[in-house]
Amino acid sequence: SGECNGTEGIGVVGWAGATTGGANGVFGYSASPAGAGVVGQAAATTGGPHGVYGTSAASEGRGVTGVATATTGTTYGVYGHSDSIDGYGVYGEGPERGVYGYGVHYGVYGEGPERGVYGYGYHGVCGDGYYGVIGHTTSTYGYGVYYSGGLAGTGTKSCVVKTSKGPTLMYCQESPENWFEDFGEGLLVNGRCHVELDPVFLETVTIDAANPMKVFIELEDEECAGIVVKRGFTGFDVIERQDGQSSSPFWYRVVAKRQGFEAKRLDVCEAARTDSYLYPELREKEEQEREAEDARHREDRARHDGERVRMEEQRTQMKAEQARRDEQRTRMEEERAIGSQQ
Repeated sequence: SGECNGTEGIGVVGWAGATTGGANGVFGYSASPAGAGVVGQAAATTGGPHGVYGTSAASEGRGVTGVATATTGTTYGVYGHSDSIDGYGVYGEGPERGVYGYGVHYGVYGEGPERGVYGYGYHGVCGDGYYGVIGHTTSTYGYGVYYSGGLAGTGTKSCVVKTSKGPTLMYCQESPENWFEDFGEGLLVNGRCHVELDPVFLETVTIDAANPMKVFIELEDEECAGIVVKRGFTGFDVIERQDGQSSSPFWYRVVAKRQGFEAKRLDVCEAARTDSYLYPELREKEEQEREAEDARHREDRARHDGERVRMEEQRTQMKAEQARRDEQRTRMEEERAIGSQQ
């Protein structure tokens, strides 16, 4: 047991100086169903205290390792919790990977009222597999995936809808420029109609002399002699040719530049230069890297298995030591009882 009330102190320190083998700086064991092998608590409300702090200088070492050996139930190798709305249950920082997880189903799984998993960096969060990243929400107003900034990808962008075929993909249209569009209907009265665009739509686009709107009209009356469209900045006029006086219904499509993105056109995406989906010749290198990564995973699993075996051996030794102490305590109590009778 250890306790420290200093803002820069350490409650318990464990150090193992052996450079080989499976030495442990601190090892804790608990047989209680509600217990913990090791508990660390930092009570200071200022400074930068650590409930549990681990460090390793080995090239393949681990500052802190947690292993859950149960094969059923909801277990945690490492569990982190924070009550602060600005805190992190688990926080990782590194020049290459802040947090790295590998698992059959979830490499990293996060759940929280504010952020389940938060990543920051050149690659904030990376995913690789059948599903690189999965986002899910049960909220009516939530988003399974929300992004701030640009979105780019070398595959398709699609939604999934339910059809008689099953879940069916519906694909997005693409454009070399950044356009917003709106649709509507109108009716010629004596050969004329003015259409004023939705004011909220106008807030999202730029329509001026340098960026005029594009208007597409489809007439529904064969007797109409044809039309001319005169565009403004907030709407447009549809006028029948040859001073026509028909009352033809029509529908329209309006396209305008997204506000703030007027100059965007066929920009180069530098981040995609290493994308093997776009450049298949890179796949061989990726496969080699993936095979090397899988080999490291296998080595890690083998190491974890070895750690489990060592931990089980240590538990057995601790139980044997406890039994020996209990036996010794019983013998001492018996000897004390005999001595008191004499």
